[in-house]
Amino acid sequence: MIAHGNTETGMGHVMRALSLAEAFRNSGHSVSFYSKYPPGAEIIKGKGFDVLNWEKAGEWKDTKDFPADVIVIDSYEVSREFFEKLKERTKCLVYIDDLNAFKYPVDVIVNGTASALNMNYEALQDAKLLLGLRYNLLRKEFFHVPRRKTGRKVNNILITTGNSDPFHMTEKILQILIEEKEFAGLRYHVIVGSGFDNNIWGSRITDCADVCLYKNPDKMSEIMMNCDIAVAAGGSTLYELAACGIPAVVFAYAENQISQITAMEQENLIRYLGTYTSVKKERLIKEIQYFQENIEMREELVKKLQKLVDAQGSLRVVKEIEAVVEESQIHGRKFSEIVQAYSE
Repeated sequence: MIAHGNTETGMGHVMRALSLAEAFRNSGHSVSFYSKYPPGAEIIKGKGFDVLNWEKAGEWKDTKDFPADVIVIDSYEVSREFFEKLKERTKCLVYIDDLNAFKYPVDVIVNGTASALNMNYEALQDAKLLLGLRYNLLRKEFFHVPRRKTGRKVNNILITTGNSDPFHMTEKILQILIEEKEFAGLRYHVIVGSGFDNNIWGSRITDCADVCLYKNPDKMSEIMMNCDIAVAAGGSTLYELAACGIPAVVFAYAENQISQITAMEQENLIRYLGTYTSVKKERLIKEIQYFQENIEMREELVKKLQKLVDAQGSLRVVKEIEAVVEESQIHGRKFSEIVQAYSE
């Protein structure tokens, strides 16, 4: 698998690839990674996967450098030539995508986002298409999350921006919520990723008894299941929240998040604040109050979210890829048998 991530570009590609890697390993397959940035590589190693030398992979001189039946790529750093070179070295080349940027010479395209079915893949691509929430790639810990029992009150709010927070949105959100008198007594469960700069947080946050900080938690699903609603950045976290049945107030931290956020907003699955530069105090407070006051709506939304994102997408993708490999092996045997018969 090829996936890169750092504090500047984020860890979305690495986390999606890890989700699929865990599903492959769960199905009995051996998985290794190429990842060229140290922060991403360390996260991958922390999940028990080998990370091979990226410089060696870039040489493309020896087919033995890629002794893999399947090569999976999750990166924007791709080109037609890049795909074509890799396609020569494997039985099944897979691209995890969310742009549909050009015609990819690959065998399988996976886009498990909410906007995938609206991106006109059929008109541009010849590959096998695995599109939509049915194929959303969630980590192994979400494979068997329980059905949520919705509380009548909102008592616990999750705040997460992902692995990093370059524009300190966590601090901004917390300051707004802590200072709002109507929210007195609420508890805030804050995810602190490895890319955070904690030194900028003042004592108003770090000493607040209502703020619980979680530094690189091992079990995100457990924290999510203990919260009633969330304030979150767009990205893969949205689907983890959905799998856990958590209604969310969302802002976009990157341009490539907007299409999937918009798709979910149009289906009334989230409440959208806009981009991180346009988050306003009054709007954030209003959206939190909306979830507090509309109990029946929140109960129905919880059911809808967990039905749409059932956390089995990674396992479905593995089965589809296994079928492609099996088909290529059958065709390969038939071809070799024809050649042998002809030569005789």
